Amino acid sequence: MKKLQTIILVSLALSSFGVWCANSLSRAPMQDVAYFTEGSWLRHQAELGDPRFQFTLGNKYFTSDEQLQIVQDYEKAYFWYRRAARQGYADAAYNLAVMRVQGIGIDTDLVEGLAWLEVAATFGHKLSAELATELRDLLPEERNKQAQELKDKLVPGYARFADNR
Repeated sequence: MKKLQTIILVSLALSSFGVWCANSLSRAPMQDVAYFTEGSWLRHQAELGDPRFQFTLGNKYFTSDEQLQIVQDYEKAYFWYRRAARQGYADAAYNLAVMRVQGIGIDTDLVEGLAWLEVAATFGHKLSAELATELRDLLPEERNKQAQELKDKLVPGYARFADNR
């Protein structure tokens, strides 16, 4: 019993050291991080900057996930979709456009919605190209120009990417 207590104390000390390293280095190696739930693992991967996990976490917040103990929160969904979209994740840009155009959890903004649709289309999302054309036809020319100007602000380096396509 005493040996088991010693092993537990040593493993707690080592895990505390791993947490300290993670905080001081802002990124811990995978083996030094203890995950208590699948949701904490998903959040950690998203925080490390992987757009696939950011998009997935955005989906979980958009719809809720009882298994991961994530309640529906449109603001958090928007936050994670935006982080993924800014890295060129087309599906995330499309979801941002839908949230903006339909006013889901955020104020309706057709200009920003159009900008996100065009970003998603540039990144290869086929439906976005069709919807962007429809929305562009509905908006006055001035609002279309605003959407064009907004794209580079939404996604850093977007203009360079779009020019190289």
